Amino acid sequence: MLDILTNIKTGAVIVGLAIASLFGFSQEIEAPVNLSGTFQTPSALALFSTSLATKITSTDTSMTLVSATDKEGTTLASSTYGFIIDEGTASEEFVLADCTGTACTNMTRGVSVITATTSVSSLKFEHRRGASVKITTHPAVVFATNVLKGRQNIENKLRYDSAQTFNNATDLISRDYADALAFGAVPASSETASGFVELATTLEGASSTSSGSAARLVLPASSATSTYNSATAALRVVVTRNSGKIDDYFISTSTLFATSSIYTSSLGLIGKNSLVNTTTGTSSFSVPTNVSTIKVELVGAGAGGGSCSVAGSNSSSGGGGGAGGYSLEFIDVTGTSSIQMFVGSGGAATAAGGWTTFGTNGFYLSASGGSAGASEGVGGVGGVGSGGTFNSSGGGGGSGLAEDTVRNKKSGIGGSSYFGGGAREILSAGNGVDGGAAGNYGGGGSGAACDNSAAGTGGAGAQGIIVITW
Repeated sequence: MLDILTNIKTGAVIVGLAIASLFGFSQEIEAPVNLSGTFQTPSALALFSTSLATKITSTDTSMTLVSATDKEGTTLASSTYGFIIDEGTASEEFVLADCTGTACTNMTRGVSVITATTSVSSLKFEHRRGASVKITTHPAVVFATNVLKGRQNIENKLRYDSAQTFNNATDLISRDYADALAFGAVPASSETASGFVELATTLEGASSTSSGSAARLVLPASSATSTYNSATAALRVVVTRNSGKIDDYFISTSTLFATSSIYTSSLGLIGKNSLVNTTTGTSSFSVPTNVSTIKVELVGAGAGGGSCSVAGSNSSSGGGGGAGGYSLEFIDVTGTSSIQMFVGSGGAATAAGGWTTFGTNGFYLSASGGSAGASEGVGGVGGVGSGGTFNSSGGGGGSGLAEDTVRNKKSGIGGSSYFGGGAREILSAGNGVDGGAAGNYGGGGSGAACDNSAAGTGGAGAQGIIVITW
């Protein structure tokens, strides 16, 4: 009888679940029903009968049995059992109890004959010593019925004795069969077919690895970030912030726009930082950290203007000094820490301007100073740039003018450099006037204006300059 009921219970559960799946049953299963017993489903035992060793009242929650041995001589295992006491009498009562041997505790009295999950006060009775006690399958059958109706959970896993083959759409499949469907029957994905995929590691993503151990690789969201963090920034997919812009710290200033062709484009990316060197003589430029390319502009020094003396002729006004040359270059300074540079001094009266160089002896680029103006009216020649992407000459000095009908003299103007004009010409009316000094870097000084009765000194040229930007 027990085997039949157990098979009915198991079969009913499987069929019920299959039917529920077939018809899309989605009712939420109620919480498991537990009465006083330890287990949801009482243990079943065929043809077990005994009697009460002592009297129990209608409210007692424990009882003692005369015997706890079944017909096969086996003592009842500690479990929850369903009993019927005084079967066939007016005091007939269903109870649930946890029994260990003959001691039964945790009793639920007056178990409903309909639900087997509720206690009914009117079904609780007092029972005499010697009242018959039998194990009943009523609670187990009601439990199985509740499972079929979706009212009760199954407390233990159901499993097959061996691997099964499933052919019908309504078959209840096993986990190994489901796994085989998920990872065997379903193909790996491709550019033209859907299927299962494998998540890539950050290294695989950065290496453009297309396939993993089982399928094509896809990038997980954990590989992406919009906020720079030096500890976790390596091998990440960079996405924009809510503003639509990328975090600036993801861009390395040591490698950004590393070629001179980009620096010379209309983007104008060089120029955020600069250094202007106006210190004459030798000094050095320390290459900033993470800078790989710099832009260098320089001019040579301007020359001094021509002087004149009382011993000179009536056309003795001095010529203007020539301006220094100009040169521009974009220089790759990768691996370089320091570069020597030299700024030329402006020429005094009748003296040439000094060279300006970048790199030892002008290794990278240089510009010569202008030549001095002559004392008899001829202006000096401008200096010349060399070594740069762009080179140009400084402006030449103007010539001095002879005495006119009203005895006016005019000196030569100083040559103009890349950074501005030279000193303006000087006028004289019967007396000597010194030339003017140049005010713009690399400009030439103007000549002196004088006649044969008064002397004059030419104006000084302006020093050179170096401008570095990165």
